[in-house]
Amino acid sequence: MAKDREIFSLVEEKEQEAAKTGRQGLIIQPGALGDCILTLPVARFLKQSLDLGTLAIMGNMDFLAAMLGRTCVDKIRSLEGAGVHRLFEARGQFNLGDKDPLLTTFMPYSWIISFLGEAGSDFEQNLLFAANCTHSAEVGSVRLKADEEYAGHISQFYMDEVCRELPHLEREEADLNAVLILAGHNDVVKAQMLLDKLGVDEGKFVLMAPGAGSVLKCWGNENFAACAKASLDAGFTPVFVIGPAEIDRKNINTEMLGMFGPVIECPSFSELVGLCSLCRCYLGNDSGLSHLAGAVGAQTVAVFGPTSARRYRPLGPKVTAIEMGAEGFGQVNPEQAGLVCAKMFEQLGN
Repeated sequence: MAKDREIFSLVEEKEQEAAKTGRQGLIIQPGALGDCILTLPVARFLKQSLDLGTLAIMGNMDFLAAMLGRTCVDKIRSLEGAGVHRLFEARGQFNLGDKDPLLTTFMPYSWIISFLGEAGSDFEQNLLFAANCTHSAEVGSVRLKADEEYAGHISQFYMDEVCRELPHLEREEADLNAVLILAGHNDVVKAQMLLDKLGVDEGKFVLMAPGAGSVLKCWGNENFAACAKASLDAGFTPVFVIGPAEIDRKNINTEMLGMFGPVIECPSFSELVGLCSLCRCYLGNDSGLSHLAGAVGAQTVAVFGPTSARRYRPLGPKVTAIEMGAEGFGQVNPEQAGLVCAKMFEQLGN
């Protein structure tokens, strides 16, 4: 009898596992790297609250590369090849054929949260129709931007929006201090190899990223140089990272920064994750790389100009966000540089 109960219990356990595996959710996030990272608390919340076996994010594959194997996200899917742009068609003109690719795109998912389209829009209505053609699915729309008067962090706003769209979920406070991205062994090894090639001690370097998605978000080059000199004087090697946007815009004075430490142009995503995990401290603007550094758990100092540090500060357990204001943000400012250096050395002392 006891053996029978044991068998029944095992069968029930396997059935529950199979049922969970079949519970799949999708987040459609068209934003840049920072937006994707700021969505991770929502991803974790949905996965736990809905007891999902699989959670996928659909977006720009260049920005989603950090997610797979390092976060709670199980799958990443390209927004470009999915035909999702068709959902913007007027409701009366949107049609699906018997073997329409959109049916296959949304077929696996019972819950879909979209950062594309707004509540009540043609996009949302067409998404509802497409997702429910083959099975029953819940669909919710979340705004990428909060209202001007919103006083909280954007990740909390996203979670509150999800609960508004899926009212059966119980509201939770977003954990703004969690490590959300785990560096893998390969990430660390690749970063170590890069540092070794540059002749940099992996235990004594400060990672600096003077770029951002917008020139308006870039703190002055001379200010980064001042922080780099202070780091060097304290025995830490500054290592600068710039991406393709900065190279195209030519707004970063690599010759000047290179006087204080090596400048790495366009490292791989894996190398970036590894560098963030190994650095003694990270300094950057309101940028995707700052969000990556914070989420990996690096000692992070993020400098904000025209954007709100309270709303957009990087997630992570060791983040200091400093809001300078838009006026003169890109100019030489020794006073600001001194304040940022002090915050950096506080982090380096921890």
